[in-house]
Amino acid sequence: MKRASLISLAASVPLLLSSCDAHIGSKHIDLPWWVIVLIIASSVGISLFAANHEITKNKYKCKECGKTFYPTMRQAVFSLHAGDERVFKCPHCGRKGFCIKQ
Repeated sequence: MKRASLISLAASVPLLLSSCDAHIGSKHIDLPWWVIVLIIASSVGISLFAANHEITKNKYKCKECGKTFYPTMRQAVFSLHAGDERVFKCPHCGRKGFCIKQ
């Protein structure tokens, strides 16, 4: 039963997503669904690229050993932060705590 309902849902999705209504100002435009998906996917991709460039180009300084390092995108995205400081594990001394942006 569950499988049959999933198959029927998958078959009906293209029919449901055949077009989307877009309102730009007072104009009404009927767009294909893939245009909306393309616009959203490209804007998310551009945002991720810009964030990656901005975050990973910054050096951070460990408060304990004083050495600087570049974090990876994954480290920077999932770290806690307050102002210009982020919580990282120092690759040199192993201390985990707030590091200062250089």
